[in-house]
Amino acid sequence: MSSIPDYVETLGNATSLDDSAVGFTNQRTDTFKAFEQAFLAGESAKSHLDWLLKNASGSGKIYAAILIGQLDEEAGKQACELLQGDETLVEYRSSDIFESCTVGDLASRLLNGEALIIFPPSLKR
Repeated sequence: MSSIPDYVETLGNATSLDDSAVGFTNQRTDTFKAFEQAFLAGESAKSHLDWLLKNASGSGKIYAAILIGQLDEEAGKQACELLQGDETLVEYRSSDIFESCTVGDLASRLLNGEALIIFPPSLKR
């Protein structure tokens, strides 16, 4: 059995949904760096993303849904639909804006086409 990548644990235990730049100094958090690693892993991350979608913290579930959607748009939509009823609170952090919302609210925003994560040029496909 292959070892589990570090990003799985980091995303699985994520305490917030962090955009590519957080705070007044626009820093990349360790959680966002794990998101980048999962994104760059591409298809090899699929089974880990499916696990995160079911077992991660609320923030980790949203990260998983976003990443699944990057691999397969229809699967990403299904992941968001699955999460719509989840009332777990998540701290969403983008630049200097911090807001509390539920996993379900964030999933609905994704389904409505909102980009919760700004992908830096290094992550453009």
